[in-house]
Amino acid sequence: MAHHLVEDGGDVVIRTHTGAALLGRAAMGEVVAYEADDLDPVTGTGWSVVVTGTASRVVYPVELAHYRAVLTPWADTEMEHVVRIRTDIVTGFRLVRGEAGS
Repeated sequence: MAHHLVEDGGDVVIRTHTGAALLGRAAMGEVVAYEADDLDPVTGTGWSVVVTGTASRVVYPVELAHYRAVLTPWADTEMEHVVRIRTDIVTGFRLVRGEAGS
């Protein structure tokens, strides 16, 4: 189940809901940050990535239909809007389990 996707050019595309702060920022073409994380509580390993770039609403009907088909919302709320972030900066780190006492 995908909550966001990264396109070949590096853009991040996500679904969101009416009233979301991101949607308002995208409507104004503002610079935003989007964070994605994964943590395995058993192994203590994982990663975190932050993408910063200009947000815009996806409004073309064919694009909207495509992204609505491939992006599954994780929240139990209607996510009818799609936002694209044109990536300018990517930062991240990987979490690894260290030796005891290190």
